[in-house]
Amino acid sequence: MLAGLGLLALAGCAGALRQPLPAEKEPAAEESKSSSEGVQPAGMPRETVSTAMYVPMGNDGAYILVDQQTEMAFTVTMPQQLYGVSGERIEPQQLKKGNILEITGDGCMLESYPGQYPGVHSIRVLQQGKPEDADIYQQLVDSIWQEPDLSEPPELSAEYETPMAVVVARVARGGWEWSYTDENGQTQTMVSCGAHPLQWGELLDENPLHIGEGTDIRLLFYPIKPEQVQAVCWPASCRSSQEEDISQGEAAVIEKEEGNFVLRQAEPGSVYQITASFSAGEVSYAFLTD
Repeated sequence: MLAGLGLLALAGCAGALRQPLPAEKEPAAEESKSSSEGVQPAGMPRETVSTAMYVPMGNDGAYILVDQQTEMAFTVTMPQQLYGVSGERIEPQQLKKGNILEITGDGCMLESYPGQYPGVHSIRVLQQGKPEDADIYQQLVDSIWQEPDLSEPPELSAEYETPMAVVVARVARGGWEWSYTDENGQTQTMVSCGAHPLQWGELLDENPLHIGEGTDIRLLFYPIKPEQVQAVCWPASCRSSQEEDISQGEAAVIEKEEGNFVLRQAEPGSVYQITASFSAGEVSYAFLTD
């Protein structure tokens, strides 16, 4: 996993604290115009273009990008518009160590280490580069990378868009049943029975998702992704109900998109419970929307 990213990064993401990503060139004038107003809306971040080297870490698809101007390390939310050196569409797993990438996005970086850049619009491989080109960043990789701890149930973050930003917030974890193999090769199983999400009280209030009506929420699991995800929601007015009075809730729509599960058309004023099934067990999470 990325050392220092877990709690620190997600605490920063929850408040959408962001800083500008250095740009290598100014966007064309026509790119900053609004199709409806003819000018870019006040307060909206300008599109920026930067270059970075792709540096993989470990064997599970983890990576960092290193800005070629500032040598700042960061990760991105991979966009659909991902192109190879000849302009062909490629998948994230086709990126190679040493690739030099042209990254176009809103230029805003979440305050974490390494940085997180969720507002990327497109990525293009400018140069193939060589694997040995990335060796100069090995000390940086060693300071960041740690093998993921598979003895603990995965963490969940929720990513969604507002009119002003892309927000990533940590989601509270509830009960779970989780199995792992210890250092002696023995299978260990942990069980945690949590309260119903409607009875979580202040735990839900710590990090609500501030969404508009009909917001899609991308569910980001780490360090491994589930095989299946289900979601149930209740009106927030049902919180603190006595256990015998709690209803079954309403099933919410979950779809898979670009390798991640997405909660469709989430509404403010609700409590959502996410149940994720992994090969190692089942874990529940919950969050409040307002």
